[in-house]
Amino acid sequence: MDVDQFLEIIENHTRREILKKLVERRCYPLLLSRELNLTQQAVMKHLAYLEKTYMVKMCGYERNVKGPPRKMYELEGRYTLVVNLTPNIFDIKMDEIPKKKFDVDLKDADKILKEIDRELEEIERRRLELLALKDYILSMIR
Repeated sequence: MDVDQFLEIIENHTRREILKKLVERRCYPLLLSRELNLTQQAVMKHLAYLEKTYMVKMCGYERNVKGPPRKMYELEGRYTLVVNLTPNIFDIKMDEIPKKKFDVDLKDADKILKEIDRELEEIERRRLELLALKDYILSMIR
């Protein structure tokens, strides 16, 4: 998938809201419909599009005592998108985040997640500093 395809997928507010819900947990269309205050038909249309573009996948069925089994959906895509826009810089970079297994002790999951968030914040702070410096230098030499 390229940047234009990715932006086309996420440009729609409803699709973004569906993706947010699926980040939280697996869902069936009727639940999404209720939580997002949409018709089930609208949710199904967006899920079909997201499934066709490999952003979500049908991941099985949930038993329902009051009716037939419900199709469950979950997030499939793993992407990061960074856009830099200044008077001197225009960059768009999209990458697929690899699915990996790590040898970590999950009893310390909260501590590990806090450290990851801290490191990502530091990386982002440094990235912004470097972009500001790059923008300044480019403005001086152009």
